[in-house]
This record gives sequence, structure tokens and C-alpha cells, in this order.
Amino acid sequence: MQQAIDYEVQWQIDTLENGGKIHQATVLFDPDKGSTHAMRSKEEAHDYRYFPDPDLLPLDITPAMLEQARASLPELPQAKRERYVNELGLSAYDASILTASREMADYFEDTLAVVGKDNAKMCANWLMGEVAARLNREGKDIANCPVSAADLAGVLLRIIDGTLSNNSAKVGFDALGQPAQEPMSGLSER
Repeated sequence: MQQAIDYEVQWQIDTLENGGKIHQATVLFDPDKGSTHAMRSKEEAHDYRYFPDPDLLPLDITPAMLEQARASLPELPQAKRERYVNELGLSAYDASILTASREMADYFEDTLAVVGKDNAKMCANWLMGEVAARLNREGKDIANCPVSAADLAGVLLRIIDGTLSNNSAKVGFDALGQPAQEPMSGLSER
């Protein structure tokens, strides 16, 4: 190998110094003669990308196949953000927070499915406020939220129908998903 490299280096130097031009070629080294000789010229590098593979069958993609593939794709975050802004009236900031992860968007949409699109702003505020604060305190992410979307929706529905004030709902929310309290010692049970 070293002999082939040394010979080729010297051959290229001599060729260039004598005014010759180096052409890309596949060369073969003859160890008996100590020289290389061209086997075939090389195409340009970009030509190598276009060799057909004889083992691949032609693929005929129909418009129906394309439509089926599009229909099976999930809604992408950018499209979801635009929908939240255009259809739900949320700010671009709120929409970006709610679509930062698929889990957050799913939680928001599950809650919204119960409370209704007219309450999207309140739902977003609770997710980015109370829910996010609780997750931060407990060191959890939305996928491990101790309060289900259905339970949050239940709290929000009580605010909407006037049963709870926003402040009392926050107190109730903090109790959701917590382990049951032990009875105080020293009290007798009847």
C-alpha cells in the first residue's frame, strides 16, 4: 500500500510539473513493476448519486395514497399553535407554552373538551398558572401530573357555574391528588 501511495504521489508531482493534467481515475498498483495504471476514468462525484438500484421495484404513488398518509399524521406543533390563536383566541405566547410538549397540548385539549372552547383562556391560565406551579413544587412534569385533566376540568366547571370562586377553587385544586390525611391522634372515633 505504501509503495502504491509513494508511486502515485511522485507520478502526480511529475505530471503537474511537466504541464500535464491529473484526471480522476480508478488506478491499479502493479507491485512487480512498482507502478500504477488507470483502470477506468471516474465520473463526477455527483453522478454517483443517480445509479439506479436494480433490486428496487418502481413505486407508483397515487393521490389517494398521499392523502391517506397526510390524514394519518398528527397535527404538528406549529399548526396547533396557529389553531389555538385563530380558533380559540389565545395569545401567541399562551399557544407556544401549551404546545411546548405533546403531553401539555394533550392535557390542555382533554381539559378543554370538558369545559368548552369558550373557556380556553381560563383553561390556559390554570394550566400555565396553578398546574405549572404545582408541578414545579413537586418536581414533576405534565406527564406525571397528580391531577388528571378530567379533575381539573371539574374544578373549572365549578368556577364557570359559580359554585366556587377562583380562590376557593385554588384551595380545592391543591387538595386534589394528595394522599388522604390520617385522623388526628387523640380523637376518639364514634
